[in-house]
Amino acid sequence: MELGLERVHALLGLFDQPQHRVPFIHVAGTNGKGSTSAFLASIYEQAGLRVGVFSSPHFLHPRDAIRINGRALALEAWTRWRGRVDAAVEQHLHGAPPTEFERETAVAWLVFHEARVDLAVVECGLGGRLDATNAGHDGEASCKLACIITPIGLDHQRLLGDTTTAIATEKAGIFLPRVPVILAAQPDDAAMRTLVAIAREMDCELVHGTTAAAWHGSPIEGNARIERAGNATLHVRMRLAGDAQLVNVATAIATVDTLKLSASSGITDDAIVKGVETARWPWRLEWLTVPQHLLPSSSSSSSASIRLLLDGAHNPDAARLLRQHVDSQLAAAPSSPRRVLWIVGLSAEKDAHGVLAELLRADDQLCAVPFSQPVAMPWVHCQSPDAIVAVAQQQLPSITAKAMPDIASALDYYARELPGHAGSSLLVVCGSLYLAADVYRLFGCTLDDLRACA
Repeated sequence: MELGLERVHALLGLFDQPQHRVPFIHVAGTNGKGSTSAFLASIYEQAGLRVGVFSSPHFLHPRDAIRINGRALALEAWTRWRGRVDAAVEQHLHGAPPTEFERETAVAWLVFHEARVDLAVVECGLGGRLDATNAGHDGEASCKLACIITPIGLDHQRLLGDTTTAIATEKAGIFLPRVPVILAAQPDDAAMRTLVAIAREMDCELVHGTTAAAWHGSPIEGNARIERAGNATLHVRMRLAGDAQLVNVATAIATVDTLKLSASSGITDDAIVKGVETARWPWRLEWLTVPQHLLPSSSSSSSASIRLLLDGAHNPDAARLLRQHVDSQLAAAPSSPRRVLWIVGLSAEKDAHGVLAELLRADDQLCAVPFSQPVAMPWVHCQSPDAIVAVAQQQLPSITAKAMPDIASALDYYARELPGHAGSSLLVVCGSLYLAADVYRLFGCTLDDLRACA
């Protein structure tokens, strides 16, 4: 994969630079981009705005990465615009053809411009400075309203650098002079210092999204209190689970408050509360029930369905947060499960050692699986399940770990081999959004099902 803006600039130039006519909020970071974007979009939708969202990667099909007011782009519209983009590339840019992601980014800008969205929330695909979404970066021509940096950690080091300082520098490449920058609470002080220094150097309005956010009662109930500087305290109910969502919702609300002050946008506290409550984002601490008839084995010794927790955690920081949430589930009640059955699949470049060190305990069990090749993403490859098992056994020699050919086989294995432990075990699937997509496909879920979550 070769990052750069030359190809996407040339492509968008063939369509008269639509990104310069779409007001947008630009979101970069390592973890929390999707959830933060979901909170933002939902708040603005509740305020009556027409809101586009471009996220990465797509869920089940490239068209679901492009949404307007929560609905994935219709197949006909995606086919029409993608056809126009591909035709333009074939006619004018065959010498240096844009990548798949650059083409999908162009489709998103074209769709948002045609739909006359009031606002777009645009999520970086990888990094920031050289990411295709940064084609909307062109100084005075830019319609960028704000830049958000969600928590930064070590990920994609081969392309972005092997320190959080280097990665933060790449992410800060989306900053524009005098455009507000909203910084989420950062797990790494060096990353925060780097982001602050760059924002100040560019004379950006700097906002720390560290609005005090805390659970009110049990986190499982989802009630939170949001204290904002200079604004009324909000009491909200979140359907997105996990302590990380406190950071994400605080960052989103800080962004809304910043733009409300600068643009007199009239976004009410009621819209913020309703937007937070209605925000959805799939594959983040999402509970699913697998009916037995979906499993390959017809001789399963149990007829009960399987309940699992699905999460897209794919780097050590996200894995740490997932394990914390799992531990809170284990401690929630005296009769709660006491061990975790993991199904893990990782992309080839991910840090298996770091991820598994955060997830696994000696009493856990592991099934390592591959995932299906994602649509229109030929550069993505999965790690060998045998290699993942080897890492787990190196870290925890006593752990039971198996390599399985696919997600269905792993689920079937747990259904057949462990029926007597159903009440004492918690089943978690994680490691990749591409693996999460395989789970949805196994269930027969469609884009309409995603809308119920997103």
